[in-house]
Amino acid sequence: MIRTIQTEEITRNIKEMCIEANHFLAEDMEHAMKKAAEEEKSELGKKILLQLQENLKIAGEEMIPICQDTGMAVFFVEIGQDVHFEGQWLEDAINEGVRQGYTEGYLRKSVVADPILRENTKDNTPAIIHYSIVPGDKVTITFAPLPQGMHCRAELRSCFFFSLIFPPYIFSDRLYLLNFCGVKRTFLFVTYISTNASASRSVVLVIL
Repeated sequence: MIRTIQTEEITRNIKEMCIEANHFLAEDMEHAMKKAAEEEKSELGKKILLQLQENLKIAGEEMIPICQDTGMAVFFVEIGQDVHFEGQWLEDAINEGVRQGYTEGYLRKSVVADPILRENTKDNTPAIIHYSIVPGDKVTITFAPLPQGMHCRAELRSCFFFSLIFPPYIFSDRLYLLNFCGVKRTFLFVTYISTNASASRSVVLVIL
């Protein structure tokens, strides 16, 4: 049986996700940080972990982003094969949610419209959206704010865009499972390698 979902509902939920993800840490990560602070032997390390916890507390109470780098909006959308959308085109609905969330939530807008001219879109759109068709009549959306601080490094940015233009560069994807404060997180790295091995670069693209 076909299930109909209004894209207005998608937009509303995307807006809330953008704001919440940038103001509150996941419960498992928050618990892991508290445990790490209790078990930390170094005084300096303990002090830093306690400062991070204080930062989380202030962010939640005063609705200030946990970090000033509120990232590029990356979505993983699983769509049940029995779902029918009514309203806007789904991609437009998601981007409208991002626009509202980053504007009304006073989050930093980091996305540029053109990779060469680098003109900021001023609403953090367009989002990066990965779609998967799955069995059933449900829609599952996972949001990951991708940190954009790395794009401030001209050396990496130049390497990235030249690797798109010139054929001597080779792309290589790698997955790493890292352990942060006892909580496992998967990082997707993309390495672009030139014919000169010393010019190789890696950056974090997605946190799953």
